[in-house]
Amino acid sequence: MKEILIYQDLDMKIKKIENEIANSEAKQKATEMQSLLRSLQEKLLKLEEQAKAINEKFEKIEKNINEESLRVDQIQKKATDKKSKFVDSVEENAKSIQNVFSIIDKEAVNLQKKAEEIIKELENVMKNAKTAKKNLIFYREQYDKLRESRQKELQELKSKLLEQEKLVDKKLLIKYHSKQTGRTTKIFVPLKNGRCGGCQMEIAATGLAKLDANKFLECENCGRIIYVE
Repeated sequence: MKEILIYQDLDMKIKKIENEIANSEAKQKATEMQSLLRSLQEKLLKLEEQAKAINEKFEKIEKNINEESLRVDQIQKKATDKKSKFVDSVEENAKSIQNVFSIIDKEAVNLQKKAEEIIKELENVMKNAKTAKKNLIFYREQYDKLRESRQKELQELKSKLLEQEKLVDKKLLIKYHSKQTGRTTKIFVPLKNGRCGGCQMEIAATGLAKLDANKFLECENCGRIIYVE
């Protein structure tokens, strides 16, 4: 039992360091900046789509203006002929064209306003993206420095862990790894005042008898392995 406990302590030290690195402020901030950059990228694509749609509408308006301008030219030609029987029709068409130009003008003003809003938003997105990228580089450098500063210590502990593994009973080692996956707390815990040293659940008399016979017992509540010190 002594060897597996030493192994467990070494493993816990390794996991503690790895968690400190993984949960460091630098790593969290770098992750936040990456997420922000992705969000800004998505927003940028949407704004580009909106800008494209507005540009297409402007092209449509330009086409309408050209068509109506052509009609104006035709009306002017007809209007010069006083004897033309189309004079009344020309006047009606002129009013119709005037209404069309009024509608086109309103659409153009609204589109111009939207275009200006999109341009302003694009500028803000690009500015925020530039800042986020700068911060990402900074926090990544901080994270790399932190990881590098603990690397030697980690390597030494991992080397000791491998050496200690050779001394541990294989059955206990298998049991340890089958339960330790994803956990940062100890798997082997001592019996304390008749209770599990992990969750503090009281052990029944039958369990204590089994613990005395087998030297260790699996807690029915938390699944940890209880041993007698």
